Amino acid sequence: MKLKEEHEDVELGRIAAEIEAAGIDARNYRRKDFWTAYPKQAQFFATGVRFRERGLFAGTQVGKTECAAFELACHLIGEYPPDWPGRKFDNPVRAWAVGESLKMTRDVMQKKLCGEPGNVEAFGSGMIPKHLFVGDPVLARGETGAFDSIQVRHKSGGISILKFRTYQAGPMALQGESLDIVWMDEEPADYRVYSECLSRISATGGMLMITFTALRMTEISVRYRTEFSPNRTYVQFGLADISPDGHIKPEDRARIAAGYSELEREARVNGQPMLG
Repeated sequence: MKLKEEHEDVELGRIAAEIEAAGIDARNYRRKDFWTAYPKQAQFFATGVRFRERGLFAGTQVGKTECAAFELACHLIGEYPPDWPGRKFDNPVRAWAVGESLKMTRDVMQKKLCGEPGNVEAFGSGMIPKHLFVGDPVLARGETGAFDSIQVRHKSGGISILKFRTYQAGPMALQGESLDIVWMDEEPADYRVYSECLSRISATGGMLMITFTALRMTEISVRYRTEFSPNRTYVQFGLADISPDGHIKPEDRARIAAGYSELEREARVNGQPMLG
């Protein structure tokens, strides 16, 4: 086993050296190493130590998907920042990334994790470092450039497996597997989909995280905000929680807020669910 691990370390080092020799900016393929969390994102990470159900109620374009993609990448490869406040997995994990449709999953979650879909040179420019992919992704049917699953080398030497799934397929298609992590991006219209995803971690001691802009007070919003459970919590993350030197400048925030209708503004700006 030791010889195998040493061989793998040499191989990873060789790949990294080839990337550097080719003049490719390490930032392109080690994006995770150069990403910094805002305080509210770090607060969300910290909830993973104690809670198995975690919601990130967030405004539009404030960084909710980046936040979850970063955390999932950390778990898949077993590498965490020195000041990581959240849960850690010492062994390879089995995970799902679940979105509204195959197209949305590809264009949002897959893109954040793996790089621009359909661009061969961009593969590995997401949160998962390029040299840690094992083999080629398994392609999904029905949407060009969409992945069904990927394999990622974990720090322990084993292989983590991530599968991309959709709400559109319905709750029946989400049955069967036992998982360590489920990441849901945006709310499913059918609450049974959420319930089925939660069931995937019930026997493993795993965790579910859902990131969404709550445009209405749904069953999921009510579950997190008004139904107490020692296993469930949420963090609210809005435009004002972005650091002054962050990706949206303070001088632009009033203009962005004014662009939303009064009915949606609280949800789009502050991550506060609408009551109607």
